[in-house]
Amino acid sequence: MGGVCGDERVTGQVLLATDGSEDAALATRAAVELSKKGGSELHLVHVWRDVPSPTPRRVYSGDMQVPGEG
Repeated sequence: MGGVCGDERVTGQVLLATDGSEDAALATRAAVELSKKGGSELHLVHVWRDVPSPTPRRVYSGDMQVPGEG
């Protein structure tokens, strides 16, 4: 894989990992620019925070009992 220095071309592949934040936008622009200049493939990995499923207590009304309680 090539390097980046002055007018050198990046060859091969560019990997961009992003979380969609404003800070990641700068990295996105740089990755797109590098990949265009070098004719490289751009691969994207998007990450996010895992959101837990609601518990039965939040889904059902008060008449139902959660197993193991009461």
